[in-house]
Order: sequence, then structure tokens, then C-alpha cells
Amino acid sequence: MTFGRDDAPSSTLSLVPAPGPSPEPGDDVKRLQEELLHAALHDGLTGLANRRLFLDRLHAALTQRAQGEGRSFAVLFLDVDRFKSINETIGFQAGDRLLVEVARRLEACLRSRDTVARFGGDEFTILLEDLEDEQEAVRVADRILARLQDRLEIDGHRVVAHACIGIALSKPGHTRPEDVVRDADRALQKAKALGKPGFQVFDSAMDGRAMSLAQLEAALRHALDREEFRTHYQPIVSVKGGKVAGFEVLLWRRSPNGPARNGGVQ
Repeated sequence: MTFGRDDAPSSTLSLVPAPGPSPEPGDDVKRLQEELLHAALHDGLTGLANRRLFLDRLHAALTQRAQGEGRSFAVLFLDVDRFKSINETIGFQAGDRLLVEVARRLEACLRSRDTVARFGGDEFTILLEDLEDEQEAVRVADRILARLQDRLEIDGHRVVAHACIGIALSKPGHTRPEDVVRDADRALQKAKALGKPGFQVFDSAMDGRAMSLAQLEAALRHALDREEFRTHYQPIVSVKGGKVAGFEVLLWRRSPNGPARNGGVQ
């Protein structure tokens, strides 16, 4: 048989790479499960632990402490000052960058076994475990405040991440993670009330003040619901001309158990 030039079989072979071993279906499922678990326990913006993971580790520390297996621990509650104004003036992206930078600086101040979490918004919590003494928590707070004083530039603006910190030290009365966080938050509010960056360590006197404020708030809400408040306008008379120069507004509460009172809740 004769082949023409166009009919001759080609001597060129098309080489197709041999298929390699295909990944096991179980490997993909395992990797997906790990990614989902990590996302469920970490903050999407900063990469820090989230509230759920933080409370879980705090619960473990409380359990070890109750069983006599762990040493003292402390919780630090940190709030970034004027974060809302940064969002409003520079923008939300700048606020996000500030939070990420705060997260990195917090990590740089801690040991590898400590846990730092973004608790929500501009709030961060830190769990310091295996403390040699209570002053170690104070030294960490000092270190954090000093590190946050370093300025950073965001979109051409120089920003200082001022913060206040509340510290709650472990004690026998703590049985739930929420109890420790509550005490740290009360100490934080005391620190913020001072009007400048700093920290406060929780003490039992803060319990009494918090209870008094809670009772006062409850009494005020109760009085509002029962329409017990009345406003009265007291004239302010000029000494020179004897004419009314203005009015002072007084808020009176008529208590069901007694006469009307001026100012406050009786």
C-alpha cells in the first residue's frame, strides 16, 4: 500500500502526564472542618481569639484552680479610648486598621501561653495564667499602656491608641467565667472614670458601688413607670430690679410612702 505525503501517519506522539494519586476525600473534609472550627473561635478582623474561645479557656483555668492544679490567674479588660470618634472622623477602614494594630501590640506584650481576645467592638480581654504573684498582672498592664502610647500613622493621620484597663485577680468567689469578666469590667469602668489612660485592680468596694448604682437605676425606672416625677419651675428674681430673670427647673418625685422630695430618689 502506498501512502501519499498527506496520508502518512504522524511520527509525533502526544504525551499526557500520568495522573498522580488523587487526594483522599477524608483529607478535604478534615481540612474544611479545621477551617470552620478556626473561624468559629477566632475574630475575623484581628485573628485573635473571640469571646467564645476566651470564655472557654477562662472556664478551664477556673476548673484547674478549683481542683488545686493551677496557679493564680488574672483577667485584663481593655477598652480603646475615642475609638468611635476615629471611625467618624477618619473612617471605618481606619478604625479597623487601628484595631488590628492594637491586637498586634497586645500580642507583643504577652507570653505564648497567655490568651488575648477581641471581646467585641473596641474591647479586648486578656487571660494571664500561671502567675508568680499578683503584681505580675500589674506589670503586664503597665507594659501594654506604654506600648500603646507609640503613635501610628493611618491614612496620613497620626493616631495614639489610648486605653484603660481593668484587672480582676483570681479569687475563691469566682465560680463562672462571667464572674471574673464582670469584675474586670467594673475595674475598667473605675479606670475610665478617672479620665485618663491607666488601670485599676478590682476590689470588693466596687461591688458595693455597682450595687448602689443598680438599685438607683431600678428605682428611677420604677418611678418613671409609675409617673411619680413632677417638674416645677422656680422663678429666679433679679436682686437689682426685682424682676424675674429666669427659671430654675426642679424635678420632684412624689413617693407613695411619703411626701414629695426634691432631687434624687428617696
